[in-house]
Amino acid sequence: MNPVEIEQAISDLARAPFDGAQFPFAFLEGFGRKPTEICEPACKIDPSIGVIGVQK
Repeated sequence: MNPVEIEQAISDLARAPFDGAQFPFAFLEGFGRKPTEICEPACKIDPSIGVIGVQK
């Protein structure tokens, strides 16, 4: 990702309602990380919305 794309992704994140459980994942995705790079196999990944948290 280039700096303009990163800025856009972080700006979009700042405008979205805050979700403390999702924030770390969304923040890293804003820097171009794929959900599979962010999360260990224990995470639940929904292709339509991305990472949705850690499965217990």
